[in-house]
Amino acid sequence: MSASPLRLTPRTPVRPSSRLRTARVGASLLAAFLPTLVAAQLTPDQARSWVDAHRWEAVQQLGTMAAFHAVASQPEGLAEARRYLRRRLEGRGFETRELMGTGVPAVFGQKLVGAGRPTLLLYFHYDGQEVDPTKWKSDPFTPTLFDGSGADLGDVRSLPRTTPLPDEDRAYGRAIADDRGPLSAFLVALDLLDAQGAALSFNVKLFLEGEEESSSPGLASILGNPEYQRLLAADAVVIFDAPMYQSDDPT
Repeated sequence: MSASPLRLTPRTPVRPSSRLRTARVGASLLAAFLPTLVAAQLTPDQARSWVDAHRWEAVQQLGTMAAFHAVASQPEGLAEARRYLRRRLEGRGFETRELMGTGVPAVFGQKLVGAGRPTLLLYFHYDGQEVDPTKWKSDPFTPTLFDGSGADLGDVRSLPRTTPLPDEDRAYGRAIADDRGPLSAFLVALDLLDAQGAALSFNVKLFLEGEEESSSPGLASILGNPEYQRLLAADAVVIFDAPMYQSDDPT
């Protein structure tokens, strides 16, 4: 059965997300979330099939993002993450810019499909918590794959394309799930839409914060800027940074 298009209620916040210690290798989130995003009716089975066929590419991208030293004490690592994300988004048809406040810049992106269409604002953050390497079995900035038995399979960025990637595998790295996993999944979702020739049915805006893990000291200065308030105006907000729902299913 085809999924119904997402119906947006003006100014109604929605908060689906996942905050996990490890990132599940795969993208079940996409299969649950994507069908609601498109005017062309993609079924969950179609989404899952495409994701399974492109799982290696998705894991490679996640590994690249998890390797950034994007923590508060390393401003160049944060800047490198911003540059990467802007390139990735612009390559997928988004306009991007940095939003400046009193702290770390945020990244803004938008892909507008029509002035009369509803607008959805998605929140992610690209920073991670500071690291104590003594509490890690692997280098926190070397995204490492472990199989279901706990065996170390190595750096995910070095895996051969033929590597099996069952759902039981786990990839470990600083911020790989909070919040790089959802952000990487969103980029894969855009690729799926493009591959299927499916068009977004509404405008999409992105707000990628750079200091969430340090209590967002500069966030108010960004959100209080009248220019940025106009830029971020939307009919609904989806926050990809919250606890997993108690069912343990993507929501």
